[in-house]
Amino acid sequence: MLSVQEFIHLSCPAFSTGGSRRGPMSHEADSGWGSIDAGKDRPVLRSDREFDTILARDALSRRALLARAAGLGVATVGLPAFLARGAAAKDLLVRATPRRGGTLVFAWIYPPVPQMDPQLPTNATVGDVDAFLLIYDQLTNIIPHTLKNGPGLAESWEATQGGRVYTFHLRDAEFSNGDKVTAKDVKFSFERFANPKINSQYGFLSAIDRVQALDNKTVRITLKYIQAMFPDVVGHGAASIVPQRVVEARGKKFAQQPVGSGAFMFDSKRPGASITFKRNPNYWKTGKPYLDGLRFDYVPDGTARVLRVTSGQAHAAYVPYALIDQYRSHPGTRLQFERTTNVIFVVPNIKQHPYGDRNVRLALNYATPREAINKAVFKGTARLANSVIGQLQYWDPSVPAIPYDLNKAKQYLKKSAVPSGFQTTLLIDGTDSDSKQIGTILQNAWSQIGIHAKIEQSDLNTMLTRGYKFDYEILFLPPDYSSSDVGADDELAEFFYDPLAVNFGLYAYKDPKATALTNKATHTLNENVRKRTFTELQRYTTQVNPPIVPIAFGPGRTLVSSKVNGLVTLLNYSYRMENVWLTA
Repeated sequence: MLSVQEFIHLSCPAFSTGGSRRGPMSHEADSGWGSIDAGKDRPVLRSDREFDTILARDALSRRALLARAAGLGVATVGLPAFLARGAAAKDLLVRATPRRGGTLVFAWIYPPVPQMDPQLPTNATVGDVDAFLLIYDQLTNIIPHTLKNGPGLAESWEATQGGRVYTFHLRDAEFSNGDKVTAKDVKFSFERFANPKINSQYGFLSAIDRVQALDNKTVRITLKYIQAMFPDVVGHGAASIVPQRVVEARGKKFAQQPVGSGAFMFDSKRPGASITFKRNPNYWKTGKPYLDGLRFDYVPDGTARVLRVTSGQAHAAYVPYALIDQYRSHPGTRLQFERTTNVIFVVPNIKQHPYGDRNVRLALNYATPREAINKAVFKGTARLANSVIGQLQYWDPSVPAIPYDLNKAKQYLKKSAVPSGFQTTLLIDGTDSDSKQIGTILQNAWSQIGIHAKIEQSDLNTMLTRGYKFDYEILFLPPDYSSSDVGADDELAEFFYDPLAVNFGLYAYKDPKATALTNKATHTLNENVRKRTFTELQRYTTQVNPPIVPIAFGPGRTLVSSKVNGLVTLLNYSYRMENVWLTA
């Protein structure tokens, strides 16, 4: 028997466990990829046993599984119809027993990470979360193709005292150096993560009041206040568990000589060129990972990335929107479209005149031709954005996106401090073909209301470094840059609307109502209150006082060699590679 759990990990199908059997991956004709179910259908999976029980309901024989999936129409376990556009069902199925060995090469959009200590500040320009998910493990892990977290290093947990106390029970696991993972390591990691002198960016664990190691395998965490996303945030890459003994012994060198309990270990790095990982022989998932190693080659040019795959120099690559039609049916490869929490947007520097004026930001929103961008650039594969934080647990599809309306845009501009318009500089990633095309569309559209933008091109690292220093006027982030790391609305809501929670640069938005709504939604476990409040927050920050110009929600697009099995893009646009394997 081939269990659904193996199918999920090895073949990237849909997965649904809530009251809605429609599932979080259902096909929607308007966008070609699924929407995310609301939070009411989101159970918390607190143990391996509960996870396995849910999955066992739909266990199928290999023959039945192949027969159903080949038709792309499985009732409870099936490949979503949108994947058929780029990847045949037979290419996504497990065709044989997973094979051990080999090194997967990924033509990567980011340069090698400069440091690999998950709790140190990062500018998030370099795929750091991906590296953290390879080297380290977390208490909980996001389940592929869902917004749900299941067991990670914690095999089970429970919440008591109304969600103020969490008790995590650790599984038997070792770090890559052979040391046991203990409750003391978890306590050390969380206290380090919650220390603003070490972690100056993420305030997600500022809710922690006390961490106790009750014994070697039990950790109790007491919160100062209810933090609804706590089971999710302990699965964040920056909340990775590190070995206290090694961190204290190596000091600052740990960032370049990391030790974790993840599926892979850091092997070597060629600055500006590539980073290599090798199998962790002490990984707690028996028999995994299947690969001997991984190598991420930095290839910023989109055309060059896909050519690496078609020529056999790489096994996988991000595909620019400009190339998706060309590579939908390329011999020896498949183009995987996968749903993510990606939001594509423009960021005005609210600290600089005139972008602190909400009327200017509203004018920009009404002057942005979202439908035209989706058609011309995204080839109709994206969904027009009606939210700043994206299609997360409490996303409300009934909230309308701001339409393209030049008359309304001019009306808002007339109400602003710059009624006749102004000159500005739009900063974009000049290495990204999609960004250049979108930049030109925005430049032309905005000029029709008197906002004349000069386009300045930079590489991604330089652009983001300037962004964190607020050294820009208005910038367009590359389409695949932004997504939720944990799948909870709370994370991105705090990024944008609660300046006390996150110090990440780029966003300087301050609105008392948005902050109050964020605190109300994130500090309660009442699902009705959370859903209602997040909907109000979505409507307010999209239509009344937007911090940014949201354009679209985009799908993941990966060109994959037919030799690759089980490569799954998580909804946070990251990868866990322990289930990937290569055919001979």
